[in-house]
Amino acid sequence: MLALRLDTDRFSLAITGDTGPVQSLCELARGADVMVTMCGGSRRKLSEKGLDIGQMSNTDAGERAQRACVKKIVLTHFGSTFRPGGEMERAIREIAAIYNGEIVYPYELMRISLDR
Repeated sequence: MLALRLDTDRFSLAITGDTGPVQSLCELARGADVMVTMCGGSRRKLSEKGLDIGQMSNTDAGERAQRACVKKIVLTHFGSTFRPGGEMERAIREIAAIYNGEIVYPYELMRISLDR
């Protein structure tokens, strides 16, 4: 796992690289304003493709953000099938069922404010 955290007087940002659902991620992201996190898809689809080791599913990302009390998650590392009209909405629903914060499903070159 590779992850990092940036804290300033104005905001805190936690960023994951490729990672599985590890506890240390919750510790790193605890109370962050924003967590940019990989979101590899549904657990079922990851398992079917043999990609369930070392990858976070939609629910894994939501669970880690909820446990860490992160205010906003920005999803990343999702595949080309994650488009409006299906996978994207399904992922957001799965995450929203377990995570109470803001969920951002970014698009190419999207700008995201990091102010509190």
